[in-house]
Amino acid sequence: MKMRNLSLALVVGLALAAAPVVGCGPDARDPSNKGTNNKNNTNPDTGTTNNTDPDTGVDNNTDPDTGSNNSNNTDPDTGGNNTDPDLGGNDTDPDVTTDPDECTAKTTFFGQIGGTGPHDGGSFTTDAIANAAGLKAVLDAFIVPTPNTEICSVATPCPELFVCKAGTGTPPGPSRCDYDGQRFETAMPVSGATVIATSFVSNTEKRANRQFWLQDSETAIQVFLAAELPVNVKVGQKVSFGVNAIKIFGGHPQITGIEGFTIDTENHPVPYTELSGQDVTMAHYGKNVRVGGVVGANPEECGGSSKCYELRHGGKTVILRSASRFLLTGDCVTYVGPLSSFPGPKSDGALIPTAQLDTINFSWLDDPPAFD
Repeated sequence: MKMRNLSLALVVGLALAAAPVVGCGPDARDPSNKGTNNKNNTNPDTGTTNNTDPDTGVDNNTDPDTGSNNSNNTDPDTGGNNTDPDLGGNDTDPDVTTDPDECTAKTTFFGQIGGTGPHDGGSFTTDAIANAAGLKAVLDAFIVPTPNTEICSVATPCPELFVCKAGTGTPPGPSRCDYDGQRFETAMPVSGATVIATSFVSNTEKRANRQFWLQDSETAIQVFLAAELPVNVKVGQKVSFGVNAIKIFGGHPQITGIEGFTIDTENHPVPYTELSGQDVTMAHYGKNVRVGGVVGANPEECGGSSKCYELRHGGKTVILRSASRFLLTGDCVTYVGPLSSFPGPKSDGALIPTAQLDTINFSWLDDPPAFD
């Protein structure tokens, strides 16, 4: 197993802390999640097509790359108050094992569940949520579009779900059809859904207040809005609202427009499923899972600064996608967060969705440092 020198890690941490923060804006792109890769060119934590940022789900949306964590070390891939646990601290659980394939999940780690961060909360449970909040009706309403980028005009309009988008470049190219999602004149009600995870907080935005994951007794789904809500969204809250817009990004369903958002109550139990040493399948898509294992060698680039690693756990493997610059081959890590996939479950069928873990928020990954 590869060991890290603490003094070197501290030097690296100081250097990275001085690095400039990547600004976010309505027309910026996420430097960590652009491009395509046949392992992960889209992020299941998103939702729309024709968007170069797989960590979002709304067009022209930037992602400083991930989330927050529990030490005082800034990760340049996050844009601010976001840290990677691979630096510093008193390590009581070093990444040392006599067998490179042997590693057990950290059973005291629950990601955001029960945490003390501004968007953490609730209490962990393996019990199912009892109430149906209306999420299944929303999920069932999604229409999977047939890809269409044909040239369009007033005389040759685009089909339903698409808009005619003006060409770009100099001189501009022809206008082409662009997927635009679905909108509802009468909002679909969601009542008492549990917040099970949120996105990150950076120096430039509280992404957690516009990107979060919900679950009820029937299913789970992600919310990804164009603007932050004027309230603090936290894990363990029960929330209610009306859905007036939805969209698919790379096969990933998203709620992209809501009205009348309310926080009903807080500090509810938040479920997770232990999958260490078990097959990680799409049956748990969008819901919290815990997987502990060993980070494999030779990760592949899979969108901007993100890399896809093979995570070995109890004789099984699953893809771990992360923009962390501190993951090393042989690290013993534990992930607790929503299960993602590539592509999403509502893709056009060209590829079969494969489950994967994605550290949108670094709080979902426990990666203790090792010492010489």
